[in-house]
Amino acid sequence: MENDAVSENIYMNEDVAEKTSNQSGIYDSIYLNTTTQTPGSAGACGRRKVNLIDVAAVSLGILCVLLLAVIIVLCVKHNTELHQVQSHNQNMTAERDGLQSRYNILNMEKERLVNLNNNLTSERNQSQSSYDKLRSENQAMQKYLTGSQECCPIGWLRFLSSCYLISTVKRSWEQSRQACRGTGADLVIINSREEQDMA
Repeated sequence: MENDAVSENIYMNEDVAEKTSNQSGIYDSIYLNTTTQTPGSAGACGRRKVNLIDVAAVSLGILCVLLLAVIIVLCVKHNTELHQVQSHNQNMTAERDGLQSRYNILNMEKERLVNLNNNLTSERNQSQSSYDKLRSENQAMQKYLTGSQECCPIGWLRFLSSCYLISTVKRSWEQSRQACRGTGADLVIINSREEQDMA
């Protein structure tokens, strides 16, 4: 390697010597002296500097390649994580939409059941009212048919299954009603011709 470098210097010296042949002999001797030095002299230092620069350039190139590889690896990793996050986000969005749909269906079912319950409650109340009315009519009919033997208070008249008190005192309607309620009764509502004739 050193022999190649020395021969390269010799060829370079000859080329330079031809170019500088027109200049003074002082420059020729200086040039020849500096270029034909032994390997341990200042020329070897120049070659070492060139070699160090080459090593530094190669090292810098390797570092650049390594940095580029690290950047590529980080980009790939970042893209992979980004795709995973996007996929997870899409899954969560789909799950949320599914839950929202189920909630809406359950809410509609709840409203339907509430309406059904209200309808059944209304029907039950109507049935109870009809039952109470029929029971009352049945009891009244049974009293009428059996001719209940209950006694009326003294001074009261009995007609069918009811007791009547005909007042001889003239009062207003409100006063008469209060007097009747005071005895545990109420003003009569005449519903038949027989009741009218009895009064």
